[in-house]
Amino acid sequence: MEAILKLTKKNGTVRVVKAPTLTQALRELGISKGGANKNILKNGKIFSKKLDGIVSISSLPEYYKEASEEKEVPTVSSVEEFNALKTISEKFQVLHNSESKNTEFLQKEGKKLLFRYELENEPDMYLTLQYTDTIGEFTVEENFFQSEVSNFKQKKITNITVEELNQKRQGPTFEQVVRFNEKSRKESCEIIDEDRRINSNGDNGFFPYFNTTGYDLSKYQVFNKKDTKQKDFVEKSSINCLIYALEQSGLVETQQLNNVKIALQTRLIPQRELNNIATIINRVITHRYVDKNTEKIVNVAYYLPNGTKTTKKPKDFKIEEAINTVSYKNHIFLYENTKYITIKTQKRKVKQFYTSFKLIKKIFKEGGMESMKLTKEALKFIDNNGKIDEMVFDKLIAPKKLETPKEDKPKKIIEFSDVYFADTEANINLREGQNHEVFLICWASRDNPQIFSANGPDCMVQFLNSVKANSLVYFHNMLYDMNFLMECPNIEIVRITEKNNMFYELVVKWYGKKIYVRDSYKHLPMGIKDLAVAFKLGIEKELNIYRAFNTKNSGEKYLTLKKLIHHVKIEKPLENPEEVAREMFEKARIHGAIYINEKNEELLDKIKYNTFYCEQDVRILRECMLLNNKFWKTQFNIDSDQYLTISSLSNAVLKSYHCFDDVFPVSGVNKLFIEKCIYGGVCRTGKNQKWDIKGEFVDFDAVSLYPSAMFLRDTFPKGQEKVLTEKLIKQLNSGIFESIDQAFMEVEITAVNNPMEMTPIMTEKSDESMKYGNEPGVYFIDLITLKDWIKYLNIEYKVIKGLYYNEGFNENIKGLVEKLFKLRKEFKAQKNNLQLNVKLMLNSLYGKTIQKSSKSKKTVFNNRVAFERFVYKNYNFIKKAFKFRNSDKYLVKTGQSIIKDENFAQVGATILSQSKAQMNEILAIARDKDIPIYYQDTDSLHLDKKNIEKLGEEFNKIYNRELIGGELGQYHSDFTTETETDPTKLYSDHLIILGKKAYIDRLRHINKPDFIDYHIRLKGIPQKVIDYFVESNGIDPIKLYTDLYEGNPVKFDLCKNGSRFKFDKNIFSVSTNLEFIREVKF
Repeated sequence: MEAILKLTKKNGTVRVVKAPTLTQALRELGISKGGANKNILKNGKIFSKKLDGIVSISSLPEYYKEASEEKEVPTVSSVEEFNALKTISEKFQVLHNSESKNTEFLQKEGKKLLFRYELENEPDMYLTLQYTDTIGEFTVEENFFQSEVSNFKQKKITNITVEELNQKRQGPTFEQVVRFNEKSRKESCEIIDEDRRINSNGDNGFFPYFNTTGYDLSKYQVFNKKDTKQKDFVEKSSINCLIYALEQSGLVETQQLNNVKIALQTRLIPQRELNNIATIINRVITHRYVDKNTEKIVNVAYYLPNGTKTTKKPKDFKIEEAINTVSYKNHIFLYENTKYITIKTQKRKVKQFYTSFKLIKKIFKEGGMESMKLTKEALKFIDNNGKIDEMVFDKLIAPKKLETPKEDKPKKIIEFSDVYFADTEANINLREGQNHEVFLICWASRDNPQIFSANGPDCMVQFLNSVKANSLVYFHNMLYDMNFLMECPNIEIVRITEKNNMFYELVVKWYGKKIYVRDSYKHLPMGIKDLAVAFKLGIEKELNIYRAFNTKNSGEKYLTLKKLIHHVKIEKPLENPEEVAREMFEKARIHGAIYINEKNEELLDKIKYNTFYCEQDVRILRECMLLNNKFWKTQFNIDSDQYLTISSLSNAVLKSYHCFDDVFPVSGVNKLFIEKCIYGGVCRTGKNQKWDIKGEFVDFDAVSLYPSAMFLRDTFPKGQEKVLTEKLIKQLNSGIFESIDQAFMEVEITAVNNPMEMTPIMTEKSDESMKYGNEPGVYFIDLITLKDWIKYLNIEYKVIKGLYYNEGFNENIKGLVEKLFKLRKEFKAQKNNLQLNVKLMLNSLYGKTIQKSSKSKKTVFNNRVAFERFVYKNYNFIKKAFKFRNSDKYLVKTGQSIIKDENFAQVGATILSQSKAQMNEILAIARDKDIPIYYQDTDSLHLDKKNIEKLGEEFNKIYNRELIGGELGQYHSDFTTETETDPTKLYSDHLIILGKKAYIDRLRHINKPDFIDYHIRLKGIPQKVIDYFVESNGIDPIKLYTDLYEGNPVKFDLCKNGSRFKFDKNIFSVSTNLEFIREVKF
């Protein structure tokens, strides 16, 4: 077989060359530069500036010799060897819900071989095969397979050749992986379960053998079969081997061990993390490395508490207190003397004992280890490397003392050559599961307001060709548009920034030029239509009927008015179809999108109308994003294009205003403990029940609740967290708080003497949601909350343990919030649309303080060669892998440790508690004055209109400040509609409350008796779907909510009154849901 290369030039021309070797093929193309051979093998393709195109591998000889820095090492020495190995792999194909349809040899490294199993309707599976001519011994256990294995059930076969095995192997293939072992010194053939394979990167984990001797090796996580009968066996065998070794050493405190468990969220320990683990446990780890061939210790490394590594015995650390470990068979365990005496010294006076390493190695060599065949249940791992002691935090430990918080690394500044604003239109394919196909893209840039467009199947290619190198491209809701970018031939994905399935950035290379793609929605979180209104641009977003403008509908390029009316009826059932269609035709005339046919009929040109529609979106997006950038530069000297989200922008401003000076981040168990004291906004119904009441009600809303808390109260505790002493706990239990600024505690509430029945403020986290009540019990709360419960509920309590701060507060946030609030008022008075930017910033100031690190990572590989190379070296950390549709790209989701995870949880927790304390002032007055509160949602209260004045008067008496108004810390009515923006003119005369985020207000106007509108919330059901349901069933919204109030289930089709797209974020495709039923019942 020859080496075949394909050159795809930027202008679209293709050239194919063939040669006996890869080097010769490259030379034939004119590429002789050193490293080209290696790079194309590594990545599957290379970009040639000289040829102005991409050279990719179409085919290589199966026995091709891979290039290395020193010499060429054969992947497979001959075609015969390849075929022989392939034969073996085919005899042990893997089933995964369906038959394997193809098996392919991938590569060889030493005696390990990797095979790919191609499965029907499932991701491909990758398995390692250790190959030699003779198989030593293997067993098959019946309960290991779903399908019956004929001729092999509960049988043991010894010393069988490959040929004999091939002859004996009959019947169904295996559902899982068979493990082959030997008792002789012969090499073994081993197919290993994907969660049990030996990792070529040197990562350490599970030891898949039973100890069949009388030696007790359980201290080293090497078990006998009888151990499997113990209740805790699965947990013991599943804990990561290093964590198990740390536990068995007896030198690591529980809290430190919990810190390690929290930090390491992968089941295997990468050796590169040993430095960080030594830092966490504040102790030297002395680790011995064993040569896999000689099985002798060849290297000793010292991992030090200061985060460094050395191979020389350290002088500045107590080496005698180190934890000694060794790695054998990719399994870490304690390195120490056992109680077993060596044979050579049993008769001597001075006894010599086996080390744990030598004993386990000796038993292994003498055949005392048997391959472990666990049931499927026993193969399950515990996600967090063992339970974290039920989160009781028996002994909290103060962090290592630091003089000042560590400085952040300087932010890397990217000098963008230009910034583009783009939008796409696609055929939505109205068949279930059919993917959308892009046919149009429009764009403009920061430096050039002219809007360009490209249409046709290659429109994305035309766009990529036009943008400058090292440029930034914004799409609004980029997840939709990036699907089409991914499909471009020869595009190289450099990096994806993603967290919890939210995509923030895509970096690509297009024929050598790097392009950054980001989501403008993360800066301005509202739709294009709402942006145009909010920024008062005077530009109206046009209407588009997606099904009508699908360019694939019967190959039609034009639409008659009659057909357009038909499509409007289906897609916009609540609109007047004829009126909408005629308006669209009128817009088409203005913008030259009308075609006159031979019958002198006016037809709407689909492409031209779509282009006009798309250009309008680009125009709005460009104007808003440029205004946004100008705001950040003018007010804070910050280039918003250097940040991915408004939260990261706000965080940068906090740092520039020195809000984090002397404020230290928290990590490990202490971070986890503080996070248990974090409770989001309160959302509950009065008395935790449903309501259907008539009268006059208002939605009493706090003015910028979180900014108010930061401005009026102390929220940024300075210093490092400290552990509450017995003396301080006694003071807290006696109601003495003067020596503590803030604390996070586990508290037992023994009595609640003055409960809030209407609006209980005691909050307890459950698996499903927050629970609000007045029940005694154990709570994790902060000092602010404890004081409120003492003040308003007259609780009896006992502080059990906790962390505290007593170095005052950083108050710089107060000046920043005051500046921003005044700035917004000025902008509003000037009718300056930048007031929206200030509002968004105010609401996102604290978000980063409680941000959690992602436990997984997504990586894209641009070709199969790179993907399979990664799989081969990192399969222990791979959670899922997917192949893109119509592409040779792969997405891999891997687990990652959060060993360096830290945040400012104490700040976020304090802000949230202070905001609730502000609301509690109102709730306590309402309780004491018999003012019913029917519903609370974070920063607003539903109550009777007549009680607003009463509430304000009482508040003024107690706190000597005005309650009602538009300043920070004040409240006002918040009902508005499209036709009435003055909230003082509106009230609700009928209120139905079903549950959290589920209620309706029928709005009336104080001066207009015939005025009726609705303020509706129904979590999970969009407003336009409710509108369609009500209209199509001939009922008013009150009737709908009455039915729900009475407990009747209601089914909504979320696809009605508009299109609903379905995204597959693993293979980057988008399709249209034709039906999406959601049933609601209360």
